[in-house]
Amino acid sequence: MNVVLICREYPPDKLAGGIATYTHLMASGLVRLGHRVDVICQGDERPVPLVTEYGYAIHFTRPYIFRPLLKRPFAWLGLYKRFVWLVDWWGWSYAAYRMLRQVMKSHPVDVVEAPDFRAEGYACSIRQYIPLVVKVHSPAAMVIPNNGGRSNLDFRLAVHLEKAAIKNATLVTIPSKAMAAWLSNTWHIHIRPEHIIPNPIDAVQFSPAPAHTSTDADSGNVILYVGRLEQNKGVLVLLRAFEKVVRQVPTATLHLVGPDNWTLDGERKSLRSLLISLLPDERIRDRVILYGKVSRPELPSYYRRAAVCVFPTIFFDNFPYTCLEAMACGCPIVATRSGGMTEMIEDGVSGLLVPPGDCESLTTALVRMLRDRDTAQKCAQAARHWVEQTCAQERVVISTVNLYERIADAFHSK
Repeated sequence: MNVVLICREYPPDKLAGGIATYTHLMASGLVRLGHRVDVICQGDERPVPLVTEYGYAIHFTRPYIFRPLLKRPFAWLGLYKRFVWLVDWWGWSYAAYRMLRQVMKSHPVDVVEAPDFRAEGYACSIRQYIPLVVKVHSPAAMVIPNNGGRSNLDFRLAVHLEKAAIKNATLVTIPSKAMAAWLSNTWHIHIRPEHIIPNPIDAVQFSPAPAHTSTDADSGNVILYVGRLEQNKGVLVLLRAFEKVVRQVPTATLHLVGPDNWTLDGERKSLRSLLISLLPDERIRDRVILYGKVSRPELPSYYRRAAVCVFPTIFFDNFPYTCLEAMACGCPIVATRSGGMTEMIEDGVSGLLVPPGDCESLTTALVRMLRDRDTAQKCAQAARHWVEQTCAQERVVISTVNLYERIADAFHSK
């Protein structure tokens, strides 16, 4: 098959986002199975596409921002300043559609896939020359309000594009039942069970450390968090819990890996600048290490050094790659009963689940994993086994290709 994937945030190391990670794994997996893949992403346009070492081509394009229209004839209305979200989302969607048409001039395309987030596939959804698959990661309609973003008229209108792109798609796929339930309850978009496909992972790159390797985990003290440092991810609750953990396990340290994207009451602030007020005890504060953003090739070494990985999301996490990566690396997991993580982790078997926002329960679970190494090891082994059986890259890509072929045959037989 000839497949086009749209992903504004590609490559995965640029923003370290889950959508970019998914796109790379799907593209490389498809090529490995003999399919042709083109990825459309944001960047300076080039006369010829960039062919990656994995064998898929990348086409760069910039969003169409209709500033002349909005700034000159209607400058007195201030439309551009009032509708930045709407113009930006539509501008990128239209640019991706234009690039898709350019790709189709060079070779046939059987199917195009775009993420739900910020309506990247909207323009393709209203001009369907080929089947459009929308992969639901987490709509901005959910993510931004959960992180303290304000919902104004501009944002509400932009969300209509996001919703329309999903509703108009030829096929909608989704990695978790929890996200399917949200779509059904919120937007009355119903997903068939066979269209719920987990995210793929490279279980070779993300794998446990060799048995003979000595790591910091041998001392049983490293608590690792990987992800954006933001309100929805529960970092504030984690810091409060860590303060209690140290009183019971004095050797514990907390390692925070990820970009500082902290938001509080709708205002963006640096978590580093908030640490003094969040952890007034300097001795505890010194046991918190902020690494910032780490490249994907480096991530496995961080997971392998951890005694326990923690994912304390408060509101919703669809099918987080950070949790999936930690499970693949054979890490003991403590996570909240949030979104798809309840489907990824079996409480007491492949990890420990706690209520979102419950500092005491989070503390208890972390202390248990640090002290009870037998339980931690059993959970780690079960987590790795689940990843191999459910989310291995080739297995997920084959399931997705089966859907691609089915909708392509139905679309072209009309």
